[in-house]
Amino acid sequence: MTVPGGPPGAPAPGEVDETPRPAAPRSGSRMALSNWRVRWRILALIVVPTLAAVILGGLRIGSAASSALADQRTENVALLNADVVRLAQSMEDERDITAGYIAAGQPTGNATLHIELTNQQAATDEAAQQVTGQAASIGDNYSSSIRQALNAVLARISDLPQLRAAASSPRFPTEPMIQDYTNSIGSLLTFTSLSGAGTSDTTLGNDVIVLTALARAEDQASAQRGTLFASLWTGKFPPQGLSDLQDQQASQAADQADFTSAASLSQQQLFQNTVSGTPVDQAAYEESLAISTSANGSASIGSTGANAANLWYQNMTSTLGKMRSVENTLMNNIISRSQSLQTSATRFAVVIGIVVLALLILVLLVTTFVARSMIRPLRRLREDALDIAGTRLPDMVRRLSETEGSDESVEIEPIAVSSTDEIGEVARAFDQVHREAVRLAADEAMLRGNLNAMFVNLSRRSQSLIERQISLIDNLEQGEQDSNRLSSLFRLD
Repeated sequence: MTVPGGPPGAPAPGEVDETPRPAAPRSGSRMALSNWRVRWRILALIVVPTLAAVILGGLRIGSAASSALADQRTENVALLNADVVRLAQSMEDERDITAGYIAAGQPTGNATLHIELTNQQAATDEAAQQVTGQAASIGDNYSSSIRQALNAVLARISDLPQLRAAASSPRFPTEPMIQDYTNSIGSLLTFTSLSGAGTSDTTLGNDVIVLTALARAEDQASAQRGTLFASLWTGKFPPQGLSDLQDQQASQAADQADFTSAASLSQQQLFQNTVSGTPVDQAAYEESLAISTSANGSASIGSTGANAANLWYQNMTSTLGKMRSVENTLMNNIISRSQSLQTSATRFAVVIGIVVLALLILVLLVTTFVARSMIRPLRRLREDALDIAGTRLPDMVRRLSETEGSDESVEIEPIAVSSTDEIGEVARAFDQVHREAVRLAADEAMLRGNLNAMFVNLSRRSQSLIERQISLIDNLEQGEQDSNRLSSLFRLD
């Protein structure tokens, strides 16, 4: 129904305009944050902190894994270094036996020195193969200093055939041979000094320094064994033999001083307790005697020849064996320390990974639970609000309009959000609005019904008067004799 004189489509008084109205348009860009749906905003609140946690956790795990890999590399270098030290010791023995072999005139066949030299060269080759095999595990992910030092070790291993060939040439002097072997052994000990370069553990780094100092001192002691061993065979020092022996003594003293300054009290005590005894004292005495009696270039420890050379060699070998025992203990400590660090770092990386993963799962579960606790009632509120606005309220208004507000069973169904938070408060407020809208519609329908009843009563009152008037006119018509008046009465009727 349209109001006369009003705009087309305007509702009449008392009628409800049920014409669907378009929703208010959104302002701004669809990509604006204010135009995002709530679930996408909540999802962003979950995803952004979770990504940040994943990145930070990943960095922490990566750092722990990198530390574990660094400790693994340190362990590999420590194991390789043990083989390098054993190779150095084997080359020292080969050098000293070769010195005596040259001084004895390079005997062949079943000569004792020839057999010992052959056996020692085989032992050196076996130690070299062990180093070469272990070197394959050192790749590009190791430091350049380690790789360069290892390449120098491998080069010295490749030079062994040339060293042996030169030593076996006729009338080859012992001093150059000893120096060549010493230079090669020095390259091996350079690798030992760098074997702790990749670790941040001060204890392990200091142990490497202590081991290197002791290994250098032991090498100088071994060089003294070879120099005096060859000199006692001939009964005299070569032109530079005495000077070389004294230089080797001085170098050993300097290296042992470095060892003492870097070693802990327990390591110093270990050295003092191990490198002691009659053979050690006897070797020191024999060397001192040989130097003190060398005024005319002779080399003697009270006697000369094979017996004196072998006696010196045995006593000095005992001293070297005890020094190497301390070396082996230090090497085992370094290996154990590196393995312990690697195990701890790996365990720490695994624990960090598990903790970070557990925290991420916990955060996701908690945030997802909280988000669902918000999104579900919001979705329910939205669905019910749209249903009320689009279906339930218009149907209720139409039913009230048809019953003129006399339907006493008018009750609203509250929105199914029972929480007491802000969302629940909005739902209760919307229920109140719904209730008030229904009440107003019922009052309006009742008012419209009362108006209709009033007009009906008025129309009934008018009908009664008209009937009385018609009855009166009929009576007048029956009693009227005048034709003009009677004609007027008929017209009035």
